[in-house]
Amino acid sequence: MFGGYDGGNDEGGVAARVGTDIGPGKFDFAILWSSGLGRGANGGNAYYNLGEWAFIAQYAFAASQKFSVTPAVQYNQNITTDADGSWDDGDFWRAGVTLDYQVVPALSAKATATYVSENYGDHTLGGKGDADWFEGFFRLERGF
Repeated sequence: MFGGYDGGNDEGGVAARVGTDIGPGKFDFAILWSSGLGRGANGGNAYYNLGEWAFIAQYAFAASQKFSVTPAVQYNQNITTDADGSWDDGDFWRAGVTLDYQVVPALSAKATATYVSENYGDHTLGGKGDADWFEGFFRLERGF
């Protein structure tokens, strides 16, 4: 468990994370809380600025010594703020999967695909009341 206070915005955040080995993989769960964005909702709060509450879970399944599959989900509650920077309304979901493969020692490939759904509640962003999209990436990592 850890937390922090952003004196410039008079806001802070707290997070707790637990993980355990289950079967051929590892399960992780985290919960985060943020007090708000701060002065004038300027995007502040250096510790967490995506919502009042976040719940995150993932399971990294080791399919072999070189290949793992990690499905994950995230839910954020109260993602919009009022004029004072206090959390107000809305939520979002993220669900995706990451594939990791060790090509050779010290070189691995990683691909991820994620679906995101945002609901702004009584607010709008760019004239819209909600948004849905897919995102992802492919990355090669080299260790030295």
